[in-house]
Amino acid sequence: MSTFINIGRKLLITSIFRLQCVSQFKLKPGYTRSIHSSTGLFIKMYMEKENEYAYSVLENKGYAINIYTKHSSEAISQEEFQRLNKEDWTKKTTQEIFEIFPIFGKYCSQHSLCISSEIFDNFIDNLTDTIQMATDSQLKTLFYSLNMWPETASIRTRNYIEVWAALDDECLKRLKNWSHDEMLSFISLFFMLNVTRVSDFSWKSINKLATKANQLTPGQLVQTLFFVGVLRKQPHDMHNLEIHFSKNFACFSVEDIGIMSMGFFKSKCPIRSMELASKIINKVIEDSEHVHEVALAAILKIIRYSVKQNKNNEIFSLLDVLQHQVTRLSVMCNVHLALVGTSSLTVHNDCLTKIAHYIMDHMHETRLKDLERLIFTYGTFNLIPATKDNFFSKVIEELKKPERFPEISQHGKSYSCCISFFGLGVCNESA
Repeated sequence: MSTFINIGRKLLITSIFRLQCVSQFKLKPGYTRSIHSSTGLFIKMYMEKENEYAYSVLENKGYAINIYTKHSSEAISQEEFQRLNKEDWTKKTTQEIFEIFPIFGKYCSQHSLCISSEIFDNFIDNLTDTIQMATDSQLKTLFYSLNMWPETASIRTRNYIEVWAALDDECLKRLKNWSHDEMLSFISLFFMLNVTRVSDFSWKSINKLATKANQLTPGQLVQTLFFVGVLRKQPHDMHNLEIHFSKNFACFSVEDIGIMSMGFFKSKCPIRSMELASKIINKVIEDSEHVHEVALAAILKIIRYSVKQNKNNEIFSLLDVLQHQVTRLSVMCNVHLALVGTSSLTVHNDCLTKIAHYIMDHMHETRLKDLERLIFTYGTFNLIPATKDNFFSKVIEELKKPERFPEISQHGKSYSCCISFFGLGVCNESA
């Protein structure tokens, strides 16, 4: 039995004691947690970065409306704020109510007042009652006005939920009269408020757009698939979107393809057409030096999810080209690069060795889950990377560090899997 497997056994024996220790582990006063102790936060931050990158591409290409520009409104004094709060809003016109909404929002942002405060109950009640009388233009303005208020603890915070739910209901009523561009514009506004996944309007709009996929322009198709990814749920006619994607492939840049890949992967929908998958692989090979790491990671994920056979040695060719980009990519992107060959059992020794070198230099930045995936990859391919220091020994050293304890405690399953993957059949001498 190889030394590699013996190491796995030793770690497995000590894992029970380790997990007992970390379950009782408490941070000392003044102790600063590392990034590893907040893996959930790291993933959330990555998802925000991923969506922000994707939407910025949509904006820059003129596909989507601008949602990141801050809108200004009139500033008021404390005395004026108190006077307005005493107004009888039932006697005010719709226009007056709509105009004061962003003013209240700006004041509350400056004075850290939450929309959930009872002092706003009367105003919010009157606002939601008058939303049905808003024009389409005024309806859009209300989204921006709501976004000016301080961020709430939850999308279900009182008063906040009343406003966005009323906007959702009204958009749903107008859905049948809106064009594709208008539907996508309003979905963007729900995305701005971070309520897309709970918006009935957004879900029904995406389903309607999917049924009309052959009528969508390339820009509309990219937007639609981006929002499919945000919703994390396939529309009923997802295959229509894939067919239209394939037919119009020449119209898309590698960034567009990355955004659309997010839609497929996040909704757990593999690409069924191997012809389309081949086109995507060839596009990445063509633009390998310029593709953004967020777009590349999304593409690598959908390739791994969809391609189970290495037809015409395409996966190997992809790895052969991307091995030269390892140093400019993030840890997470490199992990997906290492994983891309596992589903089709395509091994590229040089690429995997370069990734191992990179990870060893950035070990402290690498999440436990990513270490697990890397050990799985090298174990699957029965490969010990030709690095100066033994890669697996470095991983073991990293797992023993005290700063990893909180992460191990929180993600015990990943830790156990990582240990078990040390015994995946590497027979060469290790560590």
